[in-house]
Amino acid sequence: TLTIEPNTTILFAEYTGLYIEGKLTANEATFDAVDQNSPWQGIRFEDSSDDDSNIDNCTIKYATTGIDISAASPTISNTSISNCEDYGIRLENSSSYIENCEISSVATAIYCENNSTPTISNATINDCDDFGIRMRNSNGTIEYSEISGGVTGIDLYNSSPTIIHTDISDCILY
Repeated sequence: TLTIEPNTTILFAEYTGLYIEGKLTANEATFDAVDQNSPWQGIRFEDSSDDDSNIDNCTIKYATTGIDISAASPTISNTSISNCEDYGIRLENSSSYIENCEISSVATAIYCENNSTPTISNATINDCDDFGIRMRNSNGTIEYSEISGGVTGIDLYNSSPTIIHTDISDCILY
């Protein structure tokens, strides 16, 4: 178990990251790059990580992928993710709960693939280079969220999520 105490700042060098194979509890922490021009790898939850892991009230900046989740289902809440090269959150075979998160200035805010079934609730997504939410062979729920200022708001391929009270604006495609 790794517990990151409130008001902790962790700086990562290029090509490094935090790989979780147990339980992570992070509250009010900041995860950032040593050099904003040399992104770190992000936080990765592996299949062996504890599904009771959570990231709450945190800030994640200047990573390649802010949070990468593979066959795990941590809870991500009240967290700001910005300035990531590829994804804010990437899910593969995950049923994570993502609530009250703000994701901005990334290529794709939330990418779900390979049977992911997340619940995305009260998310604010803006200024993405490509996609707000992109799903490939996944389902889940997107509710009470706002997506604005990107190329595509929600992109679905072989996916049928439940979408409830979600606003998409100022995107080239919806």
